[in-house]
Amino acid sequence: MVSVGKEVTLSNASEMFPDCVIMGNVDPITVQEGTPEQVRALCRQCIEEGKDHPGGFALMTGCEVPPQAPPVNVGQMVTACRDFGQY
Repeated sequence: MVSVGKEVTLSNASEMFPDCVIMGNVDPITVQEGTPEQVRALCRQCIEEGKDHPGGFALMTGCEVPPQAPPVNVGQMVTACRDFGQY
């Protein structure tokens, strides 16, 4: 498993680690300061980019979930996984 931050695109991580599960790379600042709609859209974008990675993909923040992140934004990550993560 390889966790990548928002600075690393999922396509680059996929090329570098084709046999590893790639985890990432939702921007933690957006999770903390963005609107629920922005978080959901960013999660969807990450899922779309990571879903074809041969080693597997797991959605998570590009670092850790910020302690000041609104619960509704964290909930949007879960909702996005349920809505867009079936592939």
